Amino acid sequence: MSAWIDRARVAVRAATANIPEAATLPQRRKVLRAAGYNFHGGTYWGRKKWGQACREYLERHGQAPRTVEAAPNFGPDIIFPYRGMPS
Repeated sequence: MSAWIDRARVAVRAATANIPEAATLPQRRKVLRAAGYNFHGGTYWGRKKWGQACREYLERHGQAPRTVEAAPNFGPDIIFPYRGMPS
């Protein structure tokens, strides 16, 4: 596992340690948003891993998980460039 993601998970736990269990999802997001810059300092990789760790935390507290839409299923009569001819 990446060192950045491990550090981000620890920072998320520390930032959310004082949040009551009855807190709403927007309240949790606000706390995480406020603590984000202290962790990542504006770096690309830090922001990326902070967001990932925040999503993991928020999904455990009611946020809907991200879903990936399936690519459209094209028929055999559709030929894309550089893929060759259908067999």
